[in-house]
Amino acid sequence: MRAARSALVALGVLAAAYGGWLLVSRQHGAQVRQVVEWAAAGVILHDAGLAPLALALGWLGDRLLPRRIARVAALAMLLVGTLTIVAIPVLDGAAAGPNPTLLDRDYATGWLLAAGVPVLGLAGGATISLISSTARRRRTPDGSGPGRR
Repeated sequence: MRAARSALVALGVLAAAYGGWLLVSRQHGAQVRQVVEWAAAGVILHDAGLAPLALALGWLGDRLLPRRIARVAALAMLLVGTLTIVAIPVLDGAAAGPNPTLLDRDYATGWLLAAGVPVLGLAGGATISLISSTARRRRTPDGSGPGRR
């Protein structure tokens, strides 16, 4: 296991080094500066905003919701939050810059669909889980009862 982990770390370092070399060798100084600014902004936004918000919502959900529902809500929050962070440039139109034809789709509807499908799937799974656990609890000790299959 240690050898596999070391190999994966080495592979990751090599991939990052190659990507950095490509960035520096094929882009202009202003483009490299923009990449560094975006990377720094991402770290700052995550550490100052997203992580504390996720911790607060997770803590609140754990206190107010049943455990199974809290776990599903945390997963939904993770999926939708990550998708939203990635989609911000196209949702606010900043990615188009001075050329509005670069963003020629309805990205808000796409985001709603991309966020809604996992949320609905998680909600459906949580509902099925609650129904099946309720049915198991209603069984009598001898195995008979309405929950028996």
